Amino acid sequence: MRQTLVLFLFTTILIFNPITIFSQDKTKNQITSPQADIWELLGNVVTCISEEKYEDALKDIQKAIQLQPENAELYRLEGQILEMLGQIDRAITAWENCILYSETDSIKTEAQFHINSLK
Repeated sequence: MRQTLVLFLFTTILIFNPITIFSQDKTKNQITSPQADIWELLGNVVTCISEEKYEDALKDIQKAIQLQPENAELYRLEGQILEMLGQIDRAITAWENCILYSETDSIKTEAQFHINSLK
């Protein structure tokens, strides 16, 4: 299951729009991006899962959700991580949020499948 989740995470990362509006931070002379924190957090999640550090992966995905609370893909990842941790009630809530914010029928169907299998 871990290998499947890591592959899924890479796929999810590719779903995020790679085209972002960059701005120049004149005080630090660095280029910043509105999605940079999300990308960094998702990279951390992939690393944590590959190292079987699921609690750390959960912390990072929850930080990402705080940044984009209406992103169904993030709830999808949270649901899978919570399932791996055996936190069934919280996983169901994550999958329900995935359905709430998803605009894609296939993702809604997947989320409902997970909810039904967890109950």
